[in-house]
Amino acid sequence: MSASHNEIRTEPRPNCFLCGSAGKSLYQDLPSALFETPGRWSFSQCPRSECGLVWINPTPVEADLYRAYENYFTHGGDNAGKRSGTSWRAVLYAGYRAMNHPGWVIAGIAREKARRARMFLDDFKPGKLLDVGCGDGKFLSEMQALGWAVDGIDFDAKAVQSAKQKYGLSLRHGDLRSAGLPSANFDTVTMSHVIEHVTDPVGLLTEIKRVLSAGGQLVITTPNIESLGHRKFGSCWFGIDAPRHLNLFSAKSLSDVALRAGFEIVNVGSTAASADVFIGASYTMQEKQGHRMGHQPTPSVLRTFKAVWWQYREHFAVRRDPVCGEELMAQCGKK
Repeated sequence: MSASHNEIRTEPRPNCFLCGSAGKSLYQDLPSALFETPGRWSFSQCPRSECGLVWINPTPVEADLYRAYENYFTHGGDNAGKRSGTSWRAVLYAGYRAMNHPGWVIAGIAREKARRARMFLDDFKPGKLLDVGCGDGKFLSEMQALGWAVDGIDFDAKAVQSAKQKYGLSLRHGDLRSAGLPSANFDTVTMSHVIEHVTDPVGLLTEIKRVLSAGGQLVITTPNIESLGHRKFGSCWFGIDAPRHLNLFSAKSLSDVALRAGFEIVNVGSTAASADVFIGASYTMQEKQGHRMGHQPTPSVLRTFKAVWWQYREHFAVRRDPVCGEELMAQCGKK
């Protein structure tokens, strides 16, 4: 266990937690480019092609993980929401979406973005829904409007309070295991960009299986280590996000986690719905390689154009290669 100038303590993690193989070095001495987190970070990769897991090594000591989120966007990172620039950025983003919407509709990207926003639950009959890592409750508010009975849990007390203020939702603060939810209580559980943050993914999914009713479904989204974006940008890929992302999954390794937790795999694929965000941020990180870029980098017309163009390419590439998109999507059933 080590620490440097009051940064986050770490401990070695030489082996893949799924298959036990000794990891090979993938990236070394990376800064945390986002959210002003101290430290330099390295990653290992499982050498087995049938696994492909990538993990941070050495890994943050669990007791110190909270330090990685002190400036995170859900925690008001960089005074998010207080800066005078927030409003004009919102206007710019609204304009960006409006400008691109016609093309997105023609290409089918608009539909994919809508499906991603609903966690691919379009074909599910509304029932009792639990969102693990619910944030400020925006997703749950939208699903409630579609007829779902919603519940959510998040370790960020500010986010849970925001859900109450914004949407009138009374959500849970804490972690799923300590929440003591009744067994077989939910028809569907969703988990968006959460599994990569947890120290025990199999344990988390095992607890989710317990609270799901018979025939219930779990839907997961997470960054895809085999995406076209990671292949191009490497250590500058937005999905790395050291030191918060403890594990980065391939389709095979994500499936393995679900199987070990006792789920059956209904579908595993990927999506380019958020490729514009991933690639735009990756271009910025590449430009500032080796340096921290802060919470809100300066917008760039050229960078935006390249990110949008990439999204179109990747959207159509997913039709040929279902697991090359920036985000993995796994639908798992309770046996």
